[in-house]
Amino acid sequence: MLKYNKNMMNCLNSIEISHQDFLGKIIRIWPEFYEIKGFVLLKKHKDTVEELDEDKIISVYYDRTGFEASYNEFRIEDYFDWCIGKPMEGLALAVKLSEIWECKLKRDFPNYKFHIIMGFDGNYTTIRFHKFRDEEGSWIALDDLDDYKEKSIAVRIVE
Repeated sequence: MLKYNKNMMNCLNSIEISHQDFLGKIIRIWPEFYEIKGFVLLKKHKDTVEELDEDKIISVYYDRTGFEASYNEFRIEDYFDWCIGKPMEGLALAVKLSEIWECKLKRDFPNYKFHIIMGFDGNYTTIRFHKFRDEEGSWIALDDLDDYKEKSIAVRIVE
């Protein structure tokens, strides 16, 4: 619950968010997720995905999990330019975002399991997620994370 006085109500009513850069960043911090044809997708600014060609998706990505992991990826430094040249800050931000995303995914889709994957190459950090499907398994081999020698990998399992 949020309680506020009349002065705060007037202030809140007068807020006009028009800066597109701000909107693009805030939607990554507290993202909107939506489900279409069994895919859980990260809403992107001005996203217009309404129809998905499942046959084409399978032919390109081999499975639903691969498509979600690809579609739901973003690079921290593309949205938070203050992390450019500060790779450890980008990684720290990704860890915090993965915690926020976990809460949001659990709230929005309580009957699904997800994997949130963070990758760090020493300069740039990516974060992505996919719905866990028993018949497809994880997008990344959880038992073989040490085999990824060129990247640091972490997977947050959301159940």
